Amino acid sequence: MEKNSFTPKNICPVTGLPLKTDPEWAEVFLGNKYYSTFSLIGERIVYTIPKGPVSPEGITAFHAMHEKYLEAAGLSGKPYVEIRDNSRVTGIPSREVRVRHSTLTLKEIDKGWLCGFWLFNTPMILKNVYNVGILLKKPGIPMKAVDDYVTAVTRALAVLNLKAIPSGLPEDGKRRHAGGDWKIEFGDYGIDFELIGDDILYSNAHGILKEEYIDDFFALHEKVINEAGLSQKTGYYKIMNWEKLENTTWKARQVYKKRLVEFNKKNPLQADGSFRDESPDENRDQYEPHAGPV
Repeated sequence: MEKNSFTPKNICPVTGLPLKTDPEWAEVFLGNKYYSTFSLIGERIVYTIPKGPVSPEGITAFHAMHEKYLEAAGLSGKPYVEIRDNSRVTGIPSREVRVRHSTLTLKEIDKGWLCGFWLFNTPMILKNVYNVGILLKKPGIPMKAVDDYVTAVTRALAVLNLKAIPSGLPEDGKRRHAGGDWKIEFGDYGIDFELIGDDILYSNAHGILKEEYIDDFFALHEKVINEAGLSQKTGYYKIMNWEKLENTTWKARQVYKKRLVEFNKKNPLQADGSFRDESPDENRDQYEPHAGPV
């Protein structure tokens, strides 16, 4: 197969980007009843769908085939992000499989081309194990097990846009806008908002969120939603960057979560998510990913 000989098979329902799969990359046999399909969404979102029971040999074969796929898709030596649907994997991966997968993934990150990775449709227990492992390994890129395809592909596209990596979107889909007063600054805490395209709200927070800042935060958030025209839509996407957020006080977390439920009822979301290398501050509750600011 020639490089870039992929033909569109479908359209991503979330981003509108073409979903390209070459027949020879559909359900590639990796040994011992283990397979994987390799696809490309737009220009730089690799979409993998493994299937069957995974063994140490199978996960090794997967990573070797993954490298061949990047070359076939013309992505060798180019930045990309990846989402992976784990719904067709059967059984519980052994510790040896998890360690080998972690080692091979970290090697890929060290090459400098993988810029973000999101796993979805995985059992809750494995999702928690995976995310705790990320906290311990600190991979240095946005990386997390999330609930579904919508969340995964939305975060992937946002990272491409933020890093100015070609996504395949038309120019208006890459447009970013920040109102002159879409930010607040209290000295020890601040946050600013940007609109990416016409329905992705990106926020960047820093410092320590305290209870006395909550009212101002939600007042600004509502102002941005209205001025960006998002309140007139049936839903929008929200990406939160926690990389520079140092902490959130216990009282602020409790007040924030209560207010957020009320806010989201009034302003429905399509999907939301956060990343601090895809993890909240270690001083906060690591199992409540929405306990920090938007």
